[in-house]
Amino acid sequence: MHPLWQLCQIVMICDHHHVDNNNNFGNRGAGRLWVIFFSLDLWIAVVIKLVHDLFSYVDNAFSWEFARRVTFYQPYQKFLPTKQAILLNLFDEVGVPHEERKQVFGSPLQIIGFNVEPNTMTITMSHDARAELTTAI
Repeated sequence: MHPLWQLCQIVMICDHHHVDNNNNFGNRGAGRLWVIFFSLDLWIAVVIKLVHDLFSYVDNAFSWEFARRVTFYQPYQKFLPTKQAILLNLFDEVGVPHEERKQVFGSPLQIIGFNVEPNTMTITMSHDARAELTTAI
């Protein structure tokens, strides 16, 4: 990876910090390999599991679901939107790691500092986030 980007890529392994100069998988092709693998997972979700309107960005997958269409997802012991539960079950089958804290849904959604309100199709920033941005600029 580019030397300036390496500064942003610190990986913790067994309580030791390492500069990730080759990507986590050891070479510059790792990003391409991940995209191919993740694309295959998403293809399975859409074509085999019939999860429609599934979108992705790098290692994030997202979609929409009707509010009343939920499914109990056993590993997290809670109800999730059905499409999300199906995708997480697929990830469990093929070994894709995921974290409960990142499985967000509802309204509004907090996405990279923005409050996204899908029902009114608006995006806003909190007062604190605007103040922080103004200060940074």
